[in-house]
Amino acid sequence: MMGNWIDLGTIVALGALIYTIVCDVVERKKQQAIKIACWLFDDYKIDTKYKERHSKKAEYWASVVVSNTSEQPIYDVVVSIDTIYQNSKMTQIVIDNAEYVQLIPPGTFCVDVPWSGQGMNRKFNSSITFRDCAGIWWRRDAAGNIQKSNKSSIQLYNIILPRDSAEIHRIDSAEIHRIDLR
Repeated sequence: MMGNWIDLGTIVALGALIYTIVCDVVERKKQQAIKIACWLFDDYKIDTKYKERHSKKAEYWASVVVSNTSEQPIYDVVVSIDTIYQNSKMTQIVIDNAEYVQLIPPGTFCVDVPWSGQGMNRKFNSSITFRDCAGIWWRRDAAGNIQKSNKSSIQLYNIILPRDSAEIHRIDSAEIHRIDLR
């Protein structure tokens, strides 16, 4: 009878050890992803000269700040402006409101994204989909939730490659503080 208790105790301890190891591996894989964020710099721009500098024809352009505080670049990045429905935590991807960036190094950058404009009963915020240095696809949605993506950014946004990468502009900390004070 005593032998059965030892066996059961050993099995429980082994199960707890395996669970701890699996949780640790999942957390380590998420370490770079949790250091990637994005937010809207401003609402929109309708400047005609601004629109002429971009190959896409869009009525509005919004600037999205992308912060990569990890020590590694992220790859095949799609920055988009998606819909958050009021009275809901549900978000919706808007494929036309997206820009592809081949690589974003560590630092804080600004990406200009075409935007279809405001809408009733909807809020807008930026989202980002990317591949980390371990080759894992991640998506931070417009509500700020980060999760592994079962599709690449290229599949999710129907991007046809080869494609030119959107321009990114480095932002220094003084500009970030100015943005927060608006």
